[in-house]
Amino acid sequence: MRNGGPATVMTVISYRTIMKSLINIHRSCLLCLLGAVVMAQADPLQDAFEHPSTTNRPQTLWFWLNGHISREGITADIEAMSKNHIQGALMYAIGHEKQAGPVRFMSDEWIDLFLHTVREASRCGTEIGIHNGAGWSASGSQWNGSPSATVGYLRLGMR
Repeated sequence: MRNGGPATVMTVISYRTIMKSLINIHRSCLLCLLGAVVMAQADPLQDAFEHPSTTNRPQTLWFWLNGHISREGITADIEAMSKNHIQGALMYAIGHEKQAGPVRFMSDEWIDLFLHTVREASRCGTEIGIHNGAGWSASGSQWNGSPSATVGYLRLGMR
């Protein structure tokens, strides 16, 4: 059985069979890995949508209602914006005298809170803008005479 007997032939066949099987398994693993890499890079547009760059993230309007603002509330709002991938906010200070809160528009305390807002936004990587006036100054109000006066004015301006 030595020197070329049936056991030696069987050992050679088994070794060759095992090696071929291992090579086939190796090739299969490489193909699976290549397929996974291709699938991961499948659609750059979808990836950009799911993981937008900082400059492509949404912004929001942020209303400070009637002076009802606080340092803690500002910090919590900005941290929540940052955590939820909101790039920035345009802050409107709106209100009515009947429901005025503790912080008057443009008072020293209000300005201090706005500066706190800017510092917190910088800390969290969030942009902050500010509307140019208190109240609903950009949308018209009682000083226009009637609710439809602003619409009439816009129609005249378009002719």
